[in-house]
Amino acid sequence: MINSINKKNGLRKVMIIVGMCFVLGLFSGCLDLSDETNENQTGNTTENITESIDSTEATSDEQITSEANIGGTTDDLAGLTVTFLDVGQGNAVLFSCDDHYMMMDGGPSSASSFVVAYLKKQNIESLDYVIASHYDSDHINGLVGVLNVFDTETFIGPDYVADTKIYDSLMDKLAAQNLTITFPKAGDSYTFGDAVFTIVAPITYSDDNENDNSVGIRMTYGDTSFLIYGDGEEAGEQAMIASGEELSSDVLMVSHHGSRNATTKEILEAVKPSYAVISVGADNSYGHPTEEVLDRLANAGCTVYRTDLNGTIQAYSDGKTITFIPERQSDMSGVGENQNLSDDTTKTDNVTRESTTEKVQTEIEAGSEKAAEHTYIINTNTGKFHELSCRSVKRMNDSNKKEYIGSRDDLITQGYEPCKICNP
Repeated sequence: MINSINKKNGLRKVMIIVGMCFVLGLFSGCLDLSDETNENQTGNTTENITESIDSTEATSDEQITSEANIGGTTDDLAGLTVTFLDVGQGNAVLFSCDDHYMMMDGGPSSASSFVVAYLKKQNIESLDYVIASHYDSDHINGLVGVLNVFDTETFIGPDYVADTKIYDSLMDKLAAQNLTITFPKAGDSYTFGDAVFTIVAPITYSDDNENDNSVGIRMTYGDTSFLIYGDGEEAGEQAMIASGEELSSDVLMVSHHGSRNATTKEILEAVKPSYAVISVGADNSYGHPTEEVLDRLANAGCTVYRTDLNGTIQAYSDGKTITFIPERQSDMSGVGENQNLSDDTTKTDNVTRESTTEKVQTEIEAGSEKAAEHTYIINTNTGKFHELSCRSVKRMNDSNKKEYIGSRDDLITQGYEPCKICNP
C-alpha cells in the first residue's frame, strides 16, 4: 500500500518536472520566434509604412469620389451659362446647366427668328422651363416662336391677363401644347441641373402698372448668383426689399432696360451687384438706358455690359467665379476685361465659347428681306408655312391648307415654323 502511494507520488513528481520542462521549452521557443518576428518587422518597416500610406490614400480617394457624386462642393460643378441675347429693345435670356435649358422672355417680334435660330445652333431640343417675366410684346413675342419649335416642361408666368393679340397668341400656343401656366409665388424654388432659382417677385399684383407684376428670379450656382426682374419698377423693387427675400447677387440684369423708374439706389444696395447687364436697343426712342440709371450703377461700382454696345453677352459661372464673354468689346467706361467678384478671387480669360452671332445675324438679315407683306400657304396640321411654289403645297390636304398674306416675322410670332424645303 505504501509502495503504491510512493509510486504514485514519484510519478506525479516526474509529470510535474516534465511539464515544467515543456513550458520552459515553449517559452524559449516563443522568445526565438519573437526575435525573428522583430527582425522581419525591422527589415520591412519602410515597406509596411508605404503600404499603409497607399491604403490611406486609396480610402481618401474613395471618400472624395463619393462626396463628388453627391455634388456637395463647387469643384465638382460643370458650369452654368447665362446668355443675354441681343434682341434689340426687349429681353431674352437663355440659361444652360448640365444639359438643362431655360428661356426667360423671348424678345420682340423682330427678333423671334433670331432667338429660335440661336437655340437651334446650341442643339437644344427641349426646355425645362420657359418664363414670361410679364406680357409686354417685347418680352413674349419671341416666346411664341420658341414654344412652337421646342418642347417645354414647365411654363411660368404672372397671374394677370393682358388685352393684346400677342397675349392671346401665347395662350393659344400653351393650349396647343397642353401647358398650363404656373403662377409664381415668392419664395418658391426650382431645381435646374446643379443650379437653383428662387422666385423673388411679384410680391403683390398691381392693377395700375403691369411692369410691377413682372416675375423676378434669383439663380444660384455654387457661390455665384444672378438676379433678373423683367420690367419691374420702383414699387415692385420696394416690395421685394420689404419681403425679406434674399436678393444679394453677383450679376443684376437691369430692370426695364435702364428706365429711370427702375434700378433704384435702394435695390442696388440690397442686391450689391458686381456686374450689371442692360438689354436695350441701339438708338431706341425711349432713351434707355437713362443717365440716371447709369450714374447709379457707376456709384454702386458695377461693371456694365449692354447689348446695344456689346451684342449678345454670355456670362459663364464655374460655381466660384463668373467670366463674361461679350460678342464685341466696347470702349464705354466700365465695360472691358473680366474683373474679380472679390479681392481674393481671380478671373481668367481662358473660357471659350463658340459664338453663333455672325451666322444668326446673317439669317436675320436674310429674313428681313422677307419682312414685307407676302402670300404664304400655312399647313394648319403641321404648323409650318410655305412658299406658293413649294412642292409640299401640292401634296397638302386641302382641309389643312390656309392662305396667309402678311410678313414672315408675323407668322413666326404666331407660332408657325418655316418649311425647311422652300425656306420661305
